[in-house]
Amino acid sequence: MGTVTKLKGEQLKLPGIAEEARNSIYPEDFLWFWSEYPNKKGKLEALRMWRQTADLRPDIESIIAAVNNQKNTNQWMKGYIPYPSTWLNQGRWDDE
Repeated sequence: MGTVTKLKGEQLKLPGIAEEARNSIYPEDFLWFWSEYPNKKGKLEALRMWRQTADLRPDIESIIAAVNNQKNTNQWMKGYIPYPSTWLNQGRWDDE
């Protein structure tokens, strides 16, 4: 495999590996969560937390519903949105 390069402000680039191949490490349900979650920071850490919370999390439809409900809260509308890894780690799907 080629060397991993990272320029300031860029995501990791893996030379010779297509975008589709890089995305294949992400399960479909995680990608759905990621597409709905408004704070797109720390994707690999979020994936780690996704895997770590697998036995605790409800089904993906409930996760998406929780994210969509929280998008309408004052906190999130003001821009105070936790990183996705934090949201998962703290079980924020149970927040009211």
